[in-house]
Amino acid sequence: MLVDTEPIELTALQFSLVRTLAENPGRVFARHQLIERVWGRDFFGEERIVDVHIGNLRKALDDNAAEPRFIATVRGVGYRFVGHLDDEPADEPSRGQP
Repeated sequence: MLVDTEPIELTALQFSLVRTLAENPGRVFARHQLIERVWGRDFFGEERIVDVHIGNLRKALDDNAAEPRFIATVRGVGYRFVGHLDDEPADEPSRGQP
C-alpha cells in the first residue's frame, strides 16, 4: 500500500481493516460492524480490540487521531475513513508480513 507515494507495510489484518474503511469513505462503522467484516462472525472477544488495531493502523499510516488524515473517530459510534490512499503499483505487494 502507498501513502503519499511511500510504501507502507501492513499486516493482513491492518490491510483488511483499512480496506474496509477506505472502500466506504465517509461511512461510519460501529465496532461490531468492523469485527463482522474484518474478523468474521465467529469472532469471540471484546469489541475494544478494534480500538487497539485502529491505534496500530494509525501508527503505521502516521495518522493523528486528533487531526486525522485517514481514520476519524466518531465518538460513541465508531470509525470512518476521511482520507485518500494512493493506488498501489501492480508489481508491489500490499500487505507485508502477517
